Amino acid sequence: MRQWRGQAATITILPLVLLTLGCGDDVTAGMQDPAELPSPRIGDFPLGLFEATVEATDVHSIFSLLVGTHSYTFNADASFHLQVTDTSTEAEKFRISGYVSVSGNRVSFVDQVGGGCQSTVGDYTWSFDGTVLTFSYVRDLCDGRATGLTTKPYIKQ
Repeated sequence: MRQWRGQAATITILPLVLLTLGCGDDVTAGMQDPAELPSPRIGDFPLGLFEATVEATDVHSIFSLLVGTHSYTFNADASFHLQVTDTSTEAEKFRISGYVSVSGNRVSFVDQVGGGCQSTVGDYTWSFDGTVLTFSYVRDLCDGRATGLTTKPYIKQ
């Protein structure tokens, strides 16, 4: 019985650890010197509130913490704020804030507060049709961020 409880605790905690670390086996491997991080730049990236709802069937069970409503706010100063809430209880699961650097249809995400992806850059392409904002993976050592951004399109609110 004792071993079963240990396994259950491991299974329960593993998604949180993976999301918190989010950077593969070596946490320092994806970290960049702050001088090498891209500068905040918004370009013609759409501003405002965008939401996507990630269902349990959309992601592998190790990313269960990502299940819920993802609300991204993108601001004119290139900052962003992400809040993920439980869809049934509306309780907040976590928040992340940082900035984007946009060049054409490429966007780089730099998380500064929350999550476990600080000092790593996530690169994506993006498209926006006036309502739907979609991200496509280019390069990101942070699996949690990559899964959250690319699983579902984000709808302008």
